[in-house]
Amino acid sequence: MAQHGSASRQIYEQIRMRILKREFAPGMKVTYRQLAEQLKVSRVPIGEAVRQLEREGLVVCTPRGIYINHLTIRDVEEVFDMRERLEGLSCRLFALIATPADLEVLKGYAEEWERLLDKGRFDLAQEVNVRFHAHIAHRTPYPYLAQVIETLLLRARMIGVTALSDKKRDWRRERWSHFAILDAIAAKDPERAEAMMRQHIRFGKEDIIAAMLKEGRK
Repeated sequence: MAQHGSASRQIYEQIRMRILKREFAPGMKVTYRQLAEQLKVSRVPIGEAVRQLEREGLVVCTPRGIYINHLTIRDVEEVFDMRERLEGLSCRLFALIATPADLEVLKGYAEEWERLLDKGRFDLAQEVNVRFHAHIAHRTPYPYLAQVIETLLLRARMIGVTALSDKKRDWRRERWSHFAILDAIAAKDPERAEAMMRQHIRFGKEDIIAAMLKEGRK
């Protein structure tokens, strides 16, 4: 049984990575048979992996097949508005308990994020950004809050890769706001930490929506 669960998890990770790298593009249809042939596995663990991906909003399952979720501006607004409120709360809570070791970890993520952006590695930069936000969420005393935030971060990462992976961007606002968050946490100022986190997430939402509108997406 454990081996079965492990196989399903590995398949889930493989499919998820293909979605995030746009090898499975938004709107694309795939079938269980195609996935089984490509991944060289049986359909049983694929079914479990697909159900997990559907719960996370990465795919939509219909009687006609599995479709890679095609996100709209309304989807972006929903995900980022929820993130703004929930991550604002988590950052407020975190600012009260953060240790010097926490700050070192977060500073490392922020600096690595910048280095990867400078190298044009947007996909890897997104992974590091998720770790930055997830670290804050998982250090709060509310595990359910952390779980919800982690799911939203996964959706936000997919949105970012879909909307911005091949776009040239000015990252100055995001660069500044990562360190503004760290300054507020270091000062143990929960109100400012929440405000900086919320502003940081709004910057991301605004940039993504602007890019989607430029492409004529709704």
